[in-house]
Order: sequence, then structure tokens, then C-alpha cells
Amino acid sequence: MFSQVNDKGFTLMEMNTVIAIITILVAVALPNIMTLLTIYQLRGAARTIMTDMHQARGLAASLNREYKIEFAVGSETYDVKKGDKSSASTSWTLEKTVTDIADDNIDIVSVSSASDSVVFKPTGTMTATTISLRNSKGDTKEITSSIVGRIHTE
Repeated sequence: MFSQVNDKGFTLMEMNTVIAIITILVAVALPNIMTLLTIYQLRGAARTIMTDMHQARGLAASLNREYKIEFAVGSETYDVKKGDKSSASTSWTLEKTVTDIADDNIDIVSVSSASDSVVFKPTGTMTATTISLRNSKGDTKEITSSIVGRIHTE
């Protein structure tokens, strides 16, 4: 009688070949994935700032007090402050400090307003300004606010 050979499974050579192909594919794709990751982190940082800007605008309207966000140009830090009046506030109370807007080194490069801040009025208006962000790879993202309260990113 003939004995049957059990041919179920893979040989060691076949497994090594598959592992080598997968390793090559990962080595080719990894730099592209890392580039995309830094771009997504930059977009996330812009969304974080925009969210805080929308929140400050809403709080100014609901509490009938001015709010402002002061940006520390050259760093990853900004402060959200509440004014003491509905217009021309002279005293500002710190509500929130954001010290790290993303995992990557994303810096606030410039703010187009004179005081590096955006002031939100109870009427829904705000300081028209452009905030520029830059990541460690040199990619930039801009957040623009108009005087009528529109906030968008470019």
C-alpha cells in the first residue's frame, strides 16, 4: 500500500519569501506614511485652534463679555482670556492655557494682528487676523478670521 503524504501548510522557504516581500513593501511605504502623519498633525493643530476660537466667540455672546486668545509667536502656546466688560475690557482673566497644540513640533509662526491676539465681542464680531502655523518639516497652515466672525483654514 501507498502511504499518503500530508501536504497541508507552507514550507519554511515559502514563509521566508512572504516575510521578505512584506518587509520590502513596508520599507518603501514608511517614509510616505511619516510625511502624511506630519501633515495630519498640522491640520489637527489648526482644527484645535479653530475650535477654541469658535468656543471663545460663543462664550463672548452668551456671557456678554469680551474674550480673547493671545498667541505666543514662536511657540506652541496660547491663552484664552475673559474680559471684564462687553467692550473695551481693561482686565483679563485667564480661562485656559494651551501649551502643546500637537505631538509634532508645530509652532505659531505669525499672527497678523498688532497684539498677537484675537478679540471676540459679544455681538459675534472679532478681530480680523491670520494665524500661521508651521511643522518641523516646513509645511504651513493658515487660520483666517474675518471681522464678521467667519473662521476658516487654508
